[in-house]
Amino acid sequence: MALSDYLADDLAMMMSTDDFATAHTINGTEIKVVVDEDLYKERQQSLNNPESYFPATISYHVAASVFGDRPKVNSVQIFDGKKYLVFDVQEDLGDYYITLAVSE
Repeated sequence: MALSDYLADDLAMMMSTDDFATAHTINGTEIKVVVDEDLYKERQQSLNNPESYFPATISYHVAASVFGDRPKVNSVQIFDGKKYLVFDVQEDLGDYYITLAVSE
C-alpha cells in the first residue's frame, strides 16, 4: 500500500462522524467537518485579557473532495446560519483548514 493510500484512509477516518467530525451547514449544504475546539477555547480565554483582541472565529478541517472548490479569502461563508468572512485557507493532503472571522 502506498503512502498516499494510508493518508487517504487517515483522512477518511478523521472525517467520520462517529470519530471526530460533526455535521454543519455551510452555505446551505450539510457537510461533515472537524471544528478546531482548541483554537476556539484559546480565543475564548483571550477575551478575558483586555490587552488582547481576537475577532470571533471558527476554524475547521474539511475534506477538499467533499467541500469542493477552495474558498477564496475575504469571501462570505454562511456557517450554521451565521455570516462569516473567510480569513485564511490552508490546503494539505486533500484537506482544507479554513478559518472564518465574524463579518461585521
